[in-house]
Amino acid sequence: MRYLRAQRLAALASESWALSRVRRVEVQDVRARRDLDLAKALSPAHDVLWGRVSARIEEAGLRHNSGGINPGDRRALSALAAHLQPETVLEIGTHVGSSTVTLAATLDDIGSNITTVDITDVNDISVEPWKRYGVPCSPAEAVRGLAPVQFVVNSSLSYLAATAERYDLIFLDGDHSAATVYHELPLALSR
Repeated sequence: MRYLRAQRLAALASESWALSRVRRVEVQDVRARRDLDLAKALSPAHDVLWGRVSARIEEAGLRHNSGGINPGDRRALSALAAHLQPETVLEIGTHVGSSTVTLAATLDDIGSNITTVDITDVNDISVEPWKRYGVPCSPAEAVRGLAPVQFVVNSSLSYLAATAERYDLIFLDGDHSAATVYHELPLALSR
């Protein structure tokens, strides 16, 4: 029991140290976005864009059961991105590229730049990890011809701690463990 308590205290000390290194978090932009009118963002006006986006998702072979985000979340992410019209986007957790294609197809017309970070090389042609999920092409192939996407192989925490880039939209969908998300949030908010 003492050993477990000592481990927990050591973990808390480590977390406190990591959080103390995070610069001051500005939440002004977060407050401004909390008044987002989802009814407006999900209006029939988005239906035309969603038709194009969903066609591109289908073209990439990203079925609803391919391991990426589900169709409802894809549509919500598309509506949010279309409404916010970010110039720079960071996606944490590429996996098979479902949300990457959704963002790239949604933001293609406005010239957004997307960076997607995954701990594994999701485009490794020697391993072809996308095929394990029944997806016919790599995420890089799936976004070809859409908004520019930069693929980064790194852990979310390492990337967020090291990058000086500022992002208008950050989609956290990598490691879903509470401990990692707990550390990702302040780092993401400082971007």
